[in-house]
Amino acid sequence: MERNTFRILFLLRKNRTGKNGLTPILARITTNGLKSEIHIQCHTNPTRWNQAKERATGNDKLSFQVNACLDSFRARALEVRQQLIAEGYDGNAIQIKERIAKPKHSSLMFLDQLGKYTVKRQAEAGVRITQLTANKYHRMLRYLVEYTKEMYDKSDILLSAVSYEYIDGFNTFLQTRKSCKHNGAVNLLCCLKNFMFYCLKNEWIAKNPFQNYKLKEENNKVKDHLLKSEIDILIAKQMPNRRL
Repeated sequence: MERNTFRILFLLRKNRTGKNGLTPILARITTNGLKSEIHIQCHTNPTRWNQAKERATGNDKLSFQVNACLDSFRARALEVRQQLIAEGYDGNAIQIKERIAKPKHSSLMFLDQLGKYTVKRQAEAGVRITQLTANKYHRMLRYLVEYTKEMYDKSDILLSAVSYEYIDGFNTFLQTRKSCKHNGAVNLLCCLKNFMFYCLKNEWIAKNPFQNYKLKEENNKVKDHLLKSEIDILIAKQMPNRRL
């Protein structure tokens, strides 16, 4: 049975001491060996800090405020981890940091936002993109709804949960369940890649899941020869001017 470990360590950023003599405190979250650091917007006097106890010492007002801040952050991190696990996620250090740092963005749902983006793309048909491309986004959304329901038994997932594994599974789904050829699947995945880049630009996600995913179309189609009947059509075609 795999052992799940979870720890929060509070550290001083001594190289960031301000002009007021106060040093910021950093929280290092560790889960199963995976580490992530987050600033907790709390500062203390470095001469009144006990690293062994990870507490501010002294009976002054600032020390009490600092320790209350540390207790509050620890409780919040534990709560967030439990929420993530209840939602079906690992509750690892990176996920905890993302949920604490950007609670609003972390609650954005993937298919919901993709649906809004698809409507946006449809409005751009004939202006920024062709109608054919706009229709491709609708098709991609329809397939993603089916894929998410079939493979994850969910009607939607968190935007931050879209991963390399999710994308690769969708690629397999397209080529097996939807009988898409390689290039057809790549075309749809390129639409999804554009959407994830849009999310990255809006700072809704911290990392693009397509960063290490290679999309390359195959170019091995054998060109067909023209039939005699097709050549005859070309010969008989009346051209509007001498240049053509």
